[in-house]
Amino acid sequence: MCLGRLDVRGSLTCGDMLVVGGSVVVGGDLHSKYLRVAGGFDSEDGADEFAQNILAWMPKRSQGVPFDFTPPRLLLADESVASELVLEGRTADALSVAADCFCEGVDAQGGIRVGGVFNADDVDALGFSISAQSIYIEGDVFCGYLEAAREITVDGNLQCVNVDCMRLRVCGDAMAEEAIVVTAPDRHELADIESTLYQVESGNDPMEAVAAEDLVVSLQCGSIKAGSVSAAGSIRADRAIEVQCYLKANCSITSGQSISTGKGYGVLAGIGVPRDRWFSSGYVCAPEKPRCILTGAFRALSRRRRGWALKPKR
Repeated sequence: MCLGRLDVRGSLTCGDMLVVGGSVVVGGDLHSKYLRVAGGFDSEDGADEFAQNILAWMPKRSQGVPFDFTPPRLLLADESVASELVLEGRTADALSVAADCFCEGVDAQGGIRVGGVFNADDVDALGFSISAQSIYIEGDVFCGYLEAAREITVDGNLQCVNVDCMRLRVCGDAMAEEAIVVTAPDRHELADIESTLYQVESGNDPMEAVAAEDLVVSLQCGSIKAGSVSAAGSIRADRAIEVQCYLKANCSITSGQSISTGKGYGVLAGIGVPRDRWFSSGYVCAPEKPRCILTGAFRALSRRRRGWALKPKR
């Protein structure tokens, strides 16, 4: 536990809990079971409250020996250090890791910036940004802006302001107040003797290449609710897709329930393929035809069997 700033030049491993009042900067990898970073304080009262929580874990407090009326922050740091911590306020990045970061739980009152892979069970950084090369969250994530140079995978629910990545997969519900932007095209995974991944070249018809079950789409979620959605490949949602502005995909858009956009907007599918291939690669698929299909061919959803992927009727 640390009331002020924690700066580590190399890697840091914490087997249990890492609690820091200021910001955390790690020059290598970070491994911790639970991570709480306050990122600085707006007032002396905030610093005192945080210091009080740290003191509760100290042997003197656990033995029931009372403290005097000295502010808790001054029991852990001298006056000059404590005043600097409060004057700093909340830093732009509460957590900065140069390499990879692995944590079970993360509670950050500031931005999270990871140079490599960011892997956590649950993340609560509501109102702040998270950026990394790749992001894997095994539970839920609450944040402001979510950005990855490569893929983002969330096994639980995603609630944020904006998402920008190459590929997005959310097993639960994906909610973005502003926009979801996914820049990577669809790809096909074919397992040969060496289990090599093959990517279909741009211009090839995915439906003619391999079965639809082998397709890894750009954006796949349980449900989608966002201001706008744009995908360089296909969009697939097990449940409803609700967008306030435009819903755009270079290839197909598939929903297991319904597709809706805001008044005056519409659905644009197949904007990356020729019109004569809309039926095979640039379609809009749902149980009922959505309003305002601006581009793409509508195809009704095929009866779904348990364990089968969503696909249109032939």
